[in-house]
Amino acid sequence: MQQTLVQSGGPEKVAELLNVLSQDDKQMSDDLLEKLESRNPLLGQQIRKQLYTFDDLARFSPRDLQRVTREQEKSDLVLSLKLASRSVKTRLYQSLSKRAAEDLQAELVELGPVPIREVEAAQSRILDSVRRLVKCGEISNSHNPEDRWV
Repeated sequence: MQQTLVQSGGPEKVAELLNVLSQDDKQMSDDLLEKLESRNPLLGQQIRKQLYTFDDLARFSPRDLQRVTREQEKSDLVLSLKLASRSVKTRLYQSLSKRAAEDLQAELVELGPVPIREVEAAQSRILDSVRRLVKCGEISNSHNPEDRWV
């Protein structure tokens, strides 16, 4: 029996699937991507470019981060920062006005303990927004991790 291959979405679809999988099983998602990259480095690189983690927000330009934050509910921003790295927090605060950054920091301090699943859900909603903004060309996904912004 002969099998036929049909292209159905390319690297973007694979990245979407890996993002969904990583919500349930991050290790399996990472393993699949590593195996794919070892077999086809170019395809792996294309897929990785479509994948985003919350820490990747630190790579975006201040202008792109401003665009991302305008899309979010304030409650999601506060929740998402509960587990965010220092670099993401710093970059996000730098992209906001001084008053907005201070308000966000104050709300984060006042938030208190919250279930991790709520923080991860807020981060996921923000990353969904990032993917949508990249897809429609409103922000760029081509930032080099070595880029430094002032």
